[in-house]
Amino acid sequence: MTTNLINGKRYVGQHTYSKLNKDYLGSGTLILKAIKKYGRKNFNLEVVHYIYEDLKIIYINNKKTLKSQYLLDQWEIFYIKDKKSHVSYLDENGISMGYNLSWGGLGGNHSEETKKKISKAQKLKSKEEKDKITKKRIGTRSLWNSDYKLEIKNKTRDTCKNRTPEKQAKLNKFNSDRQQNFPQEKKNRLNKANSKRGKKQYENKTQKEKDDRIKKARQTMINKTSEEKLKIKLKKQNTINNKSKIEKNIIRERISQTWENKTQEEKEIRNNNFKETWKNKPQEEKDQRTSLISQTLLNKTQEEKDLTNKKCTNTWKDRTSEQKEISAKKKKLTYMNKSQEERDITNKKRQETKKRNKPLKQQENEN
Repeated sequence: MTTNLINGKRYVGQHTYSKLNKDYLGSGTLILKAIKKYGRKNFNLEVVHYIYEDLKIIYINNKKTLKSQYLLDQWEIFYIKDKKSHVSYLDENGISMGYNLSWGGLGGNHSEETKKKISKAQKLKSKEEKDKITKKRIGTRSLWNSDYKLEIKNKTRDTCKNRTPEKQAKLNKFNSDRQQNFPQEKKNRLNKANSKRGKKQYENKTQKEKDDRIKKARQTMINKTSEEKLKIKLKKQNTINNKSKIEKNIIRERISQTWENKTQEEKEIRNNNFKETWKNKPQEEKDQRTSLISQTLLNKTQEEKDLTNKKCTNTWKDRTSEQKEISAKKKKLTYMNKSQEERDITNKKRQETKKRNKPLKQQENEN
């Protein structure tokens, strides 16, 4: 219930929400006009009655309604009469005591006579008058045509391009702080919605647009520093670690399916691209990568190392004889292309791994 602190007039309405919205004061025509006239500061909001959600379906006058909605309508009718917030209630001077035009319920349904009058008035209007009304209704669906959407997109692109880097940095900080305060459920919903939109937009694009997007992403990644690249990798690792085992398995299955669906030529092109990128990298980045891998191995416990070794053995056993032959040939070729120094380093590493894996093999044989 909202009360005007100047006049003392009242308005009774119903509002469904998960959290109380203090900015909501009413949706009636008279109350909205009064808010524009007197200002929001001169109105006071008061919750008179609460009703919890009840999804039970009830039939009233051969119409489906929820039980909670039916109770809301009945309480609204009661409080409009009790608080005398209807327009028909007058004080001693003959002035109305409220802003409610209807007696509550479903929000003031029109009678058949008023509906006929509205239809006649709409038919007599010209196209120019109708266009003016649609322009005023910016938030309605009737205005969201394809041409209007393109205009808005072009305007937003122009504003984004004209932004200075300082303004863009401020906006990024504001959005990041705002998203951190969101609950986890809301974050998951937003991520799902954004992923669906991105997939639809990507599917509608042509092959040239897809190739251009991949090239741009590669160039941006190349232009970044080594520190920025490490930050991106750490973020990816944290997101993967926070996921459950089921989600991880789903991601692995998708990656394996996409790789299997590719042709042999596409696979060779992908492998060659990885090799070229590794060769073109400076020696500093290569050393950082190797040092990170070695640090991760050292930080692991003996139990974690044993689990990884068992996984490797199980994957090797699950392979067919053809797959084993192909992997053996690849290893031989890579070994032959290496220099003598690189061969010595690999031999030392193999000897160290054999020493570590001896006790594991002994345990397996005993079992």
